[in-house]
Amino acid sequence: MKRIFKIDPTFMLLFVTAAICATNGYIQPVTGADDYKPVSTNQQGKQYPQVNGAGRVRASIPGAAGTKSATGYWP
Repeated sequence: MKRIFKIDPTFMLLFVTAAICATNGYIQPVTGADDYKPVSTNQQGKQYPQVNGAGRVRASIPGAAGTKSATGYWP
């Protein structure tokens, strides 16, 4: 098989290193995943929404029996 492009090994090492470093910025450790507490502004006696130490929100959407409820968030 004939090579069309000649790739320098130094360039390839640099490219792979840059790709690994770039993806490390997107990996976020899960911290405080189980320390959810009801928000102080909730209605009296209501457990949801809840917020954890990292600022993540857990909500509950009640639905009638046999139906499906869903939510989405697109930043």
